[in-house]
This record gives sequence, C-alpha cells and structure tokens, in this order.
Amino acid sequence: MCFLYFRFFYLEHCRFSVYGCLFLEEEARSFGIGEVLIDKLKEIGIENNCVNIQWQTPQFNERAIKFYTRMGAKGKDKVRFTLTL
Repeated sequence: MCFLYFRFFYLEHCRFSVYGCLFLEEEARSFGIGEVLIDKLKEIGIENNCVNIQWQTPQFNERAIKFYTRMGAKGKDKVRFTLTL
C-alpha cells in the first residue's frame, strides 16, 4: 500500500508544492516505488511552475532521511509547534 497527497502554496510570490505524506508499507519498499513517486511529484511541480517541493519527516526516520538524501533533497532545520486545544 502507498499513500501520497500534496498541495500547492504561494510564499513571497513563489509557488511551491508541499506533500504531507509519502508512505509505503514495508513489503512495498526497495522496489523503486518511492523514487517513481518523487519523480512524478517533481514532474507535477515543474508543470505547475513550482520553485521546490517541501515535506518533513521525523528525525528518527533514518531510512526515509537516507532515501530523501539519495534523491537529492536537502534537509533544513525546523522547529515544529503544536497547540493543545
């Protein structure tokens, strides 16, 4: 099983795409599916004049970080906030 969703945003007159979730079940990993999905996101972003694609993953998700780095992505420091209601 695979799950992926994304949206477009504007910030400082630049359009970018944010994807909120890329998840492959363990059995589906290491077959190149993630790479195909990232390549498709890049294609969609280019077609829609985006300057970049943004997403996040927890620091403990070392496998995902290695994958994203291998795909050419650059990690950025970020502070995440939550507000309990």
